[in-house]
Amino acid sequence: MMRPQLYVALVIVTMSLAGCAPRASVARPAPTASCDGASLVDTAVYVPDSVSRAPAVIDAAPPVYPIDLRRAGISGRVMLEFIIGADGRVERASLRTVEAANIDFSTSATTAMSKARFTPACRNGHPVRVRVTMPVEFKLTN
Repeated sequence: MMRPQLYVALVIVTMSLAGCAPRASVARPAPTASCDGASLVDTAVYVPDSVSRAPAVIDAAPPVYPIDLRRAGISGRVMLEFIIGADGRVERASLRTVEAANIDFSTSATTAMSKARFTPACRNGHPVRVRVTMPVEFKLTN
């Protein structure tokens, strides 16, 4: 019997922590609104290479493996692109599928990602919005 196994990887280059105050425990339920306690005024959207601290996953439930695709033994990959806001939440209006092996995989991946939480990216000591691309793999293993 084939068992579903899901691999989710966030493709973000590890950044230097220079310019950011250290974060408290990642286990807390919500990230703070600021990297250094100051309020945010920057509303631009950055790419991971232009921030001093990349976002990191705090809470992300794995997408549900579509039952019909699991029964058929079909694996696949979805590439998602979205903006992580300065509050660490996925901006739902920005969430889009760049590439998908199957529409059902895409639906499952976008639904799960819309609920994910991240520590916000940091630039010049402040949390900022950042556009990321993330692959979501749906793989069956024996």
